[in-house]
Amino acid sequence: MLKLRDVLSTLQQVQGFKDAKVSLEQYPTPADIASHMCYLIQQRYRDLENKSVVDLGCGTGMLSVGAMVCGASHVTAIEMDPEAIEIALNNFQKLELANEIDVIQCNVCDFIPGLSQYIKKNSLKDSSDKHLSNKQKKAQRQKQKQKMKICGEKNSGNEAFTIDINAKQLLELQCTPDKFKHKWCDVLLMNPPFGTKNNKHIDLIFLKVALSMTRNVIYSLHKTSTRTHLLNTLQNVWKVKKVEVIAQLKFDIPNMYKFHKTDSKDIHVDIFRIEC
Repeated sequence: MLKLRDVLSTLQQVQGFKDAKVSLEQYPTPADIASHMCYLIQQRYRDLENKSVVDLGCGTGMLSVGAMVCGASHVTAIEMDPEAIEIALNNFQKLELANEIDVIQCNVCDFIPGLSQYIKKNSLKDSSDKHLSNKQKKAQRQKQKQKMKICGEKNSGNEAFTIDINAKQLLELQCTPDKFKHKWCDVLLMNPPFGTKNNKHIDLIFLKVALSMTRNVIYSLHKTSTRTHLLNTLQNVWKVKKVEVIAQLKFDIPNMYKFHKTDSKDIHVDIFRIEC
């Protein structure tokens, strides 16, 4: 019988970001949040056991591992940042899940070709590889390419985006996830960027892509402060079959970036359940 403490115990072994990128809004999904989320999805809705799952924007693999612990038959983890993927691959190997989880490097924005007209790309200024020579950086990139399935040569994970688009404009754009049609899933999980650091509307872009990738249902984490806006967008603009907030949790954000003024900060987050 599935027990919450067993899910939590496994997820506490998942390593987070070594050098998080603020431009990608990289915050680790806490093990307690991920364990409660996955446990709730399985125990209340039976939406993980024997299901195919996509973890969109997987980071270092927390929700991917949670889905497998709760009985998923297979997980496809999609992430754009090669450094996060490297950690995720190590996590899956350590927990003996490497054969059950496929990892794909891809920028979620590439699923919406028409989005390019609304995007301004900015180079990230990360310090994680400053100590490496050009030769070492090249060797590192080659190693990463050998360990993962690459989608698109331009998806280096070294770009941030400023996006100027609204929900109605986004609705009119077409998604083209056909390149991954064989990966379409029963259930999609995600903890998308909240869209607060130069990536305004990135949460809507993740939702737009998610709706095109899953056959049945999406579970997604969003700031409670955006609840009214997201519910209105999903119900009245995008007209999804059904959407509800199934839980509200406290998300502890540690002091990770220079602009953080306190040791940690609690924000309220909602778990959305969206039927496609």
